[in-house]
Amino acid sequence: MELAIATARKNPPIPMHVFDERAERAIASVMTKLGEEIPNEQKRFFAVKLLEGDDKIANLIHNMLDVTAEIKDLEDEFDDDVESIITNERYIFIFSIINTCLSKRRKTTLTTSDKIDKIVTNRVATLPIFAIVMILVYYISVSTVGTWVTDWTNDGVFGDGWHLFGSGNTAFNSDITSYAVEYIWTQDIIKTVEVAADAGASSGRQIF
Repeated sequence: MELAIATARKNPPIPMHVFDERAERAIASVMTKLGEEIPNEQKRFFAVKLLEGDDKIANLIHNMLDVTAEIKDLEDEFDDDVESIITNERYIFIFSIINTCLSKRRKTTLTTSDKIDKIVTNRVATLPIFAIVMILVYYISVSTVGTWVTDWTNDGVFGDGWHLFGSGNTAFNSDITSYAVEYIWTQDIIKTVEVAADAGASSGRQIF
């Protein structure tokens, strides 16, 4: 920043950028309307800002300027709004400077990320890779890890008791079996189920 200020003070500020000739005509037309209160070296800046509809710049000018005709002509010629036109012209000028002073070094080696991208973003391999990934996600979440986690959560957290990594399962199963023999599968219940099964009651066989 200090170097830019020092350079500007050594030489008079001369506008070096040039927009499209259609934009330049509109800027020149507005510059002719600016009075003596605006220094010549600042008239281009004021003209561009007035075309963009900058209220702060407009308030600095004592005599209100009507630039609607220039704006309309500019928008008709570019078929776009004036703010976008000026912004685009600035970027075109910036790119022209970059192209004259910047040279990009070509990459001789691909990074690991670039190598992966070349495979997974390939137009032929993308869909098969996507399908394989989705199948793996479904298989892992439903058939393996998902099933283990779900069963462990249902049985341990919301089931009959919490058994971290199977700890206490043996004692629990022994107690629940003893409880079932004593209070659920009594001899009377077993006899009733056997009679139902012999009579052809399919539900009885399933229960038994």
